[in-house]
Amino acid sequence: MAFMDFSQLVQLVGSYLVEFNPPHPNPEMQANQQQQIADALSILPKLGRGLDVNVKFQKVTDFEFNQELSVFDMLGTNLVHGWLLDPQDTETASVVKDLSYNQLITMLVEADSICPPASAAPAPPEPPA
Repeated sequence: MAFMDFSQLVQLVGSYLVEFNPPHPNPEMQANQQQQIADALSILPKLGRGLDVNVKFQKVTDFEFNQELSVFDMLGTNLVHGWLLDPQDTETASVVKDLSYNQLITMLVEADSICPPASAAPAPPEPPA
């Protein structure tokens, strides 16, 4: 069994990325494509620290687009998640709608600043000495 470190994996995926995206025949499209490939190649080494995604909750393929996701697009790879709404929970669905995780977190922070959560229950009285 062979071992491959992360830098070798980045080189392999980078080579595949270039091969998978042959030059476009239209010169303007080719310039755009080459820039997309260059951007994706610059992102690959950063993926060793993690992937920043912002999910939406309607479909397993719903994400807010960012540069990290462009790597998957350029490789023709579908990225999916499992954070879906329960279709029977209409109350939650009416709040979530097609908002992203980050948008919902922002809403929660704003709501907490307007109406702070109730403090913890008071401590029970000390027993008599």
